[in-house]
Amino acid sequence: MLTYFLFGFNKYFLLGKTTFLRILNGQHHNQLSENSQLFISNLSPISTVFITQNVSDHLMKGLTAKQMLIYASKLKNVNHQNVNHESIALKLLDELNLADSKNTKVECLSGGECRRLATGKCKMQFKT
Repeated sequence: MLTYFLFGFNKYFLLGKTTFLRILNGQHHNQLSENSQLFISNLSPISTVFITQNVSDHLMKGLTAKQMLIYASKLKNVNHQNVNHESIALKLLDELNLADSKNTKVECLSGGECRRLATGKCKMQFKT
């Protein structure tokens, strides 16, 4: 599922993607004024994840793409019983167009593949 963000601006400054995500995550609350307004739809649940520009900070070298997602699933779904971490990881790899790279070590993936894998790693907690 693709998520679209709207980035706002006013007559004083332009709000970029990174700044917007940091404000949503509470990292830059000092950039909001008492006149700031944030409109969030309650029609679907919202989850935010902040992936830094250096994607390698989010991935573990030495693991394959599949192992990385299985590891993330085990960590993020520790309170759930009878979770098939491997099938969840394989399904997500397919959704991310990484099925052909499932046995490729993280450090051998392309930049785009690393970004998709980092996004998938963050999504593992929502896949149970």
